Order: sequence, then C-alpha cells, then structure tokens
Amino acid sequence: MRGAVLYFLIFGVGFGGVFWFVLDYIRHLRRQLALLQARMAELEDHNAELVLALEDRADAARIDEAIRKGRLRS
Repeated sequence: MRGAVLYFLIFGVGFGGVFWFVLDYIRHLRRQLALLQARMAELEDHNAELVLALEDRADAARIDEAIRKGRLRS
C-alpha cells in the first residue's frame, strides 16, 4: 500500500509536471502568435504608407518629365 502511494505521487507529479509544461508552452506560443500578428499589422500599415509615397514620387516624376519636355507649363 505504501509503495502504491509512492508510485502514485511520483507518476502523478511527473505527469502533472509534463502536462503543466505543455500548457505553459502552448500559452507561450499563443502570446508569441499575438505579438507576431500585431507586428504584421504594423508592417502592413507601414507598407501601405510606403506605397503611397512611391506613387506620389512617380506622379511627381511624370509631371517633372512633362515640364522638362515642354508638354506642361509650370
């Protein structure tokens, strides 16, 4: 009987510890996933700003080229 209690404690604590580590790792991965999703949203916003800036530059370059060629007066 005494040995059974000892085995129960050893295996119970062992499996409980493994179960706790697995749950803790899953929580860690969920936190990392949330942080990565937030970072991805920030990068998408920044990318949209860069695209708009590049489009503005392209428009300005076309206007400058038209002025230089004399098709558009400033």
